Amino acid sequence: MSDAPALLLEKEGPIGWIIFNRPEKRNAVGIETWELMPEYIHDLATDDAIRVIIMRGAGDKAFVAGADISQFKDRRRNMADEEEYRKIGARGREAISTLTKPLLAMIHGYCVGGAWPSPSPATSGSPPTTRASVFPRPASGSATTTAAWSS
Repeated sequence: MSDAPALLLEKEGPIGWIIFNRPEKRNAVGIETWELMPEYIHDLATDDAIRVIIMRGAGDKAFVAGADISQFKDRRRNMADEEEYRKIGARGREAISTLTKPLLAMIHGYCVGGAWPSPSPATSGSPPTTRASVFPRPASGSATTTAAWSS
């Protein structure tokens, strides 16, 4: 396993970047990612200079290749572990779902997962609006997809 953090936070003018940083695993989301997510989301949400948040994957092979199931054996050994794993993940997803700033996903390569978090009833009570666009990249003929969520 790399010593680099599983999730990175960068600020570039009015743009806040959250980068899934496990390119060797196609940015599979592990427990470390969910542990860092609430702090990073809070930082960007409370920074008045940040106008939009963009999530992207490190490297050029994947945005996110789903959950890191290789962690399940060690991180979800019994019911207590399973409950803790779910709580950590829920805190990360809840942080994302309560954002009031625009959130974009810059998708390049694989993008796999079970679901995107929906907003909590306390924030809006209705599902977020989702818009997705696919833009061809002339040099390679492949496409980059951008998805935007708003409440």
